[in-house]
Amino acid sequence: MSLNTNALVTTSDVKKYIKSFDDSDAEQLAGVEFLINWASTWFENYAGVSIVAKSHTLKYKAGVNDKLIFPVYPVNSISSLKVDGVTIASTDYVLDSQAGIAEFLFEFKPGRYVVEATVTAGYTTIPDDIKAAVLEMIVWNNQRIFTSGFGVKQVTSGESVTSYELNIPFSAKAVADRYRRKAF
Repeated sequence: MSLNTNALVTTSDVKKYIKSFDDSDAEQLAGVEFLINWASTWFENYAGVSIVAKSHTLKYKAGVNDKLIFPVYPVNSISSLKVDGVTIASTDYVLDSQAGIAEFLFEFKPGRYVVEATVTAGYTTIPDDIKAAVLEMIVWNNQRIFTSGFGVKQVTSGESVTSYELNIPFSAKAVADRYRRKAF
């Protein structure tokens, strides 16, 4: 196993908090990488935000009036923007980067339009509170599963199959809640 491109922490980060973690042990390394990938994906999906900065090519139908809400945020830059095939110049809108909203500087007929955009969204440096929350999820679940055995389910039908019941600590979920987009 290896880390996904959306990994929010590294195995070195985890090693600081799980003193017994030996990254030269293939089984331990695979377990920690699994937890990093799981926690990172959970956080990004739950928060609905692009955490790791990357380019997104978007094409979607959107309700547009004087504002355009992008489905990914924070938006660091917009390389191209078209609404119903019409190119919108960067001088024709103001970008609220953190919210992922472009506000048009001209009158726009309200309606539903096809939006095509290439944007870079996410954080170039992962915020410390997100790293801490993800590390807490990893350490907590590592403790539950690999040390105490809690959260391990075994199903036997001829041979044993092990699966894990992973949980989110309340404090980690509270951090993810702060990054969720509020309804408009």
